[in-house]
This record gives sequence, structure tokens and C-alpha cells, in this order.
Amino acid sequence: MKKLKKKKNNFLNKYSIITEIIFAISSISFVLVLSMLGILPSNYLLIIIGVLSIFIVLFGLIALLKGVNNFNKVFQSLICTVLSVVLIIGSIGIEVYKDKIKNIFTNTESVTLYVYALNDSSIEIVDDLGDTTMGLSTFTNTNVQTTALSDLYNYLGKYELGAVTTEVYNGINKIVDALYDKEVDTIMIQSNLVDLIKEIPDYSDFDSKVKVVYESTHQVTIKGSDANFKIKNITKDPFVVAVGGQDYNGNFDVNMVATVNPLTKQVLIVTVPRDAYSPLGGDPDKMDKLSYSGQLGSDVWFNTFQLIFDYKFNFYAIVDYYSISDVIDAVDGIDIYNPYYFTTVGGNGRSPRGYDYSFPEGELHLDGDRTLSYVRERYNLPTYDLGRNEHQGIVLKALIKKLTSSEIVSHADSILEVLESKVASDFTPEIIYKLVNMQLKDNEEWNIVTYNIKGEVFYTYSYMIGHEYGPNYAMMDLYEDTVIKANSLMKQVLDGEIITIE
Repeated sequence: MKKLKKKKNNFLNKYSIITEIIFAISSISFVLVLSMLGILPSNYLLIIIGVLSIFIVLFGLIALLKGVNNFNKVFQSLICTVLSVVLIIGSIGIEVYKDKIKNIFTNTESVTLYVYALNDSSIEIVDDLGDTTMGLSTFTNTNVQTTALSDLYNYLGKYELGAVTTEVYNGINKIVDALYDKEVDTIMIQSNLVDLIKEIPDYSDFDSKVKVVYESTHQVTIKGSDANFKIKNITKDPFVVAVGGQDYNGNFDVNMVATVNPLTKQVLIVTVPRDAYSPLGGDPDKMDKLSYSGQLGSDVWFNTFQLIFDYKFNFYAIVDYYSISDVIDAVDGIDIYNPYYFTTVGGNGRSPRGYDYSFPEGELHLDGDRTLSYVRERYNLPTYDLGRNEHQGIVLKALIKKLTSSEIVSHADSILEVLESKVASDFTPEIIYKLVNMQLKDNEEWNIVTYNIKGEVFYTYSYMIGHEYGPNYAMMDLYEDTVIKANSLMKQVLDGEIITIE
């Protein structure tokens, strides 16, 4: 009997020591993974190290000291096992979160080129493109077009299917007319230009007259600011972010600039009308709506948008315009102050669910669907597009306030889930970790103000549509005094001044 009891005690002693060792190793691993992540401030990390150290010492004494009864040994072993499992799962979870954060941000965008033929054409598949003529558009990413043509030439050459003769057309209307008039057998254009083509009355039947015979998709790097304008210390140096909201066709319907001073906890959000009359890519011969610059590529939008401001953008963040609904739902909605009553028409695409909404004046809590409806409506607003700009600023301000609050920690997983692959930005995960670390450490409320650049509507020619269709397109001539005011406010924030806007 004594031998059995001694054997049992030896087993408990060994098991107690083993679980203590496993707990100590998993604790050290967890702390290392957490510290390498760089999100938690040092004081938070020290508290975690202190608590785990106390448990390691306490459980170590129980495991190693003689005379400790079996009940305490069993209790210590059980707790060590449970905590070890929790710490191991936590370490794995941190790695998963790192991957999710990494997957959110990309500095590339997908560009798809279609080759169209007329429906009554004998050209049906890529093999039929040999010994044909193809129209090329100047509104296509040159590098992508070159790569796509090279792939096509190589394929046709490999199977001795014949060559393709190309002709370049400057203007959407010219290249479509060339196809309709059978000057060329096919045309190659970017997919996001199709809806723009169908906006032109003469081509509203484009879908019914053509067919896709070849498709080529490529990833393109979005060029933002050069290295001279990158921030060295994101938690101390003020920075400027170009924020764009892009629709399915590549148009930038949201154009905002966020000027951030991390030391003064000040954020200035400046909104710019989508119809701002702008030289696309800085070319004065290519005047059109700011929103259309995205048709030529996000880097063209970046460079066009930059021309309005005196201060270089340090970063860009481009978000799928419609994903705002999912983001707002992921944080359990936002609270805003709506300055006036208006209604929206969901059936016109203002709401993902197709609902009509009424927005009374005053404090409102908005879910994702209502938020998207709120920022998209313009027809029922007193100042039309300018009112929509105002609403976009109101929503971004409310969202930043929500994202910088302590309660956001509980929504982290759902936010990462909905944002995955929906944000194009030159922010890196390391920058995000440092900003989160700063916010957790300081735990201060940010002073967020908005300013809306305004302008006057006029009608003129559209470079993208073509001059053949007359001066029939609504543009906005920005009021110079509002542009000067926006730049002055940006300077104040960058210089560390606390600003208020009445």
C-alpha cells in the first residue's frame, strides 16, 4: 500500500513539474510573440510579464517544494495545463491577426483588358485573332496593354495562327466608332471603361452589339508619394493621407484628404467634390472630372488630386466605396449629427438593400446600409454634390472616432474580416502597429474637424467622353478662397496648432 502511494506521489510530482515547464515555455513564447508584434505599449507588456512571472514562481514552488499535498499538486497541474493551452492558442491567434492585417493592405490594383468584336463577327475566340486588325485606346494602362499584347502575340505565334495589326485611337468615341464602322475587327479596352462608354447616348446599346473574345488581367502597383515624402516616425511626425472611395467602374466618388498630427491628436478632413474640373495626371490638355481620373489608374487619381493642395501626400488609402456598409456594421454602427432633414431613394442604388430612408435633423445612429445611403445621396440635398461631400466628411469623422475608442478592441476580428483585400494603401502593417500602440498608450480622444472645399457647377467638354459630344458635362470650378482656406488649415495642423471650424 505504501509502495502504491509513493508511486502515485512520484507520478504527481513529475506531472506537476512537467506542466510547470510547459507553462513557463508557453508564457515566454507568448510574451515574445506579443512583443515582436509591437502593438502593446511597454507598460501593458510589463503588466503581462509581471502577472505571468508571478504564476510561474507560484506554480514552480508548488511543483518543486516537498510537503505540498496531492490536492494542491493536482490543482497546480490543472491550472498550468489550462493556461498553457490558452497561451498557445493566443500565440497562434496573434500570428493569424498579423496575417489578416497584412492581407488588408495592398499597393496594387487589378486591371482587366477586354478584346471586343461585333456580335455578327466571325471572331469567336482568341485563336480567331490571327490576321486581324485591333483598335487600341490611349485610355488604357500602357504597361498592362504592352504585356497583354505580348502574351497574345506569343500565343498566336506559337501556334502559327497569324499576326495582329494594331491602330491607336485617341478618344472613347473614336475607338468604338472604329469597331462599329468595321475599320478594325476588334478593340482592346479596360473593363472599367465599359460603363463610361454606355453613358454616351450613341453607345447605350454597346452590350448588345459586342462580344468578348479575349480577356487579360494583371496586377499593377499603385505609385504614391516618392521616398522623400515618407514619414520617419509615424507617432511623432504629422502626415497627410489621400483618401479615395472607388466605385465598381474605377471612378473616385469620394475624394478626401486627412491631415493628422499625432502629437496634438488633431485630424483635419478636407473633402473635394467629385466633379472638380481637373487636369488628369497634371496634363492641361486632359481636363475632366476628378472622379474620372481613376479610369486611367489610381496613380493618375493620386497625382491629379495632389495638384489641388500645397502639401504633398505622404500616404494614400483607397477603399471600395461600397464596403463602407460592411465596415460600419462591423463596428456596430456610428453616431453622427445630421444638419438637416432629407430622404433617399434606395431604388436608385443609394442603398445596398434598395430601401428608401428618411434622415431627420439631429443625433442619429446609422447602421451600414443607412450609412451608405447617407453618403451616396445627392439629388435630394439642398446643395447637391456639395451636400454629399459634407456627409462623407461627417461619416469619416464619426468612423475615426469609433476606431480610436477603447471599445474597438472587441470588434477587431470582424473589422479585419470585412476589410481583407478591400483597401489599397501604402501603409504597412508596421505603421498600423505603431499607431495602435500609440493610441493604447495615450488613450486620448482625437480632435477631428472637417472642411469642405466648394465650387460652382458649369458645363463643358469631357476629355474622357470626347469633344464630339459637346459641352454637355457638368463640372465644378472650385472656389479659390475655399482651396486657400483648406491649405491654410492643413498648415496649421501640420504646425501643431489646434483648430476649430465654425
